[in-house]
Amino acid sequence: MINTFRKAIFKQGYSLIIAAWMFTLSFVISNYWAFNASPQKVKQSFESYLASQEKDFETLTTTTASLHLLLNSQADKSALDLQDKEYGLFVYTVGDSTPPKETYWNTFNMNVSQQDLRLPDGYYPIRANNGLFEMLKKTIPTKTGDFLVVAMIPIRWTYFIESKYLETALPMRRIWMVCIMWIRAALGNLFTIPVVRSSLS
Repeated sequence: MINTFRKAIFKQGYSLIIAAWMFTLSFVISNYWAFNASPQKVKQSFESYLASQEKDFETLTTTTASLHLLLNSQADKSALDLQDKEYGLFVYTVGDSTPPKETYWNTFNMNVSQQDLRLPDGYYPIRANNGLFEMLKKTIPTKTGDFLVVAMIPIRWTYFIESKYLETALPMRRIWMVCIMWIRAALGNLFTIPVVRSSLS
């Protein structure tokens, strides 16, 4: 019986190693998931996200070469990769007695109201029909007239963030469940002692 048990342990040695490795992996994943779901981590991620988008907007609107392409309605803007931005970007010409005229936009997922365009330059929380945004508004004076450059950074999409959260959370749960299943299977094989048939059977 002892020899049989030893043979089983030796035979299932790789399973034991895999089980230990998967247990460690599942522990790390579980704690990483819990940490990322904590209020403090969510706050840090949110602040980092906003800061990175604001910095990108400032770089875009303070670099001479970028501004030249952005404000020129006839220029090819592909070099600016505006379609890949995580925020909506809008450019307007400003007239003396007429509302700002939109000359460029990189998305149809959001828009800027005329009321918001009348706000002074700055950063504003904006609640729209399709979600909550941070609006960055800046006036750019040029020799041919003033331009408004506005960014709309998504903070919360109505009926969108919830679905996106579930899509990103479920894979982590699936990884956890797979780890548990592998651990159970490996440990089950390890402690399954082969049945030695008796010569009397």
